[in-house]
Amino acid sequence: MEEQVERKVVGKRAKGTASKDVVSIKLDEDAIRERAYEISQQGPSWDDSVWFLAEAELRLQPAYDNPRLAPSSLAELGNVIQVNPKHVADQPSEDYIRALAEKIAQSSPRLEELHWFVAERRWILDQLHL
Repeated sequence: MEEQVERKVVGKRAKGTASKDVVSIKLDEDAIRERAYEISQQGPSWDDSVWFLAEAELRLQPAYDNPRLAPSSLAELGNVIQVNPKHVADQPSEDYIRALAEKIAQSSPRLEELHWFVAERRWILDQLHL
């Protein structure tokens, strides 16, 4: 089985003295597809799915080595995502989740897209054992 997580140290931060451990996570499309299917079978509503996406995205946003501006498919960034597990948020505040959920809702993603986006983020969190 192919190793999904590769750990590497990537020098020092530009504004600080601490080095950062960046983990490379290979997106496994088959595993993510299976996870998205499982999510769809749980039957979350569109509103719940938007909330789950916002929550997962806010957990990961501070950890992305290459920050993104808006939640969408992570595969658009390539099949390997760089994250710093030390920066994954434990639990974003409800106010932040609500604000991001409103932005996501404005883009009107389909329910199937939401399942996929949530599955991607949960895959990353699982690979980080979080």
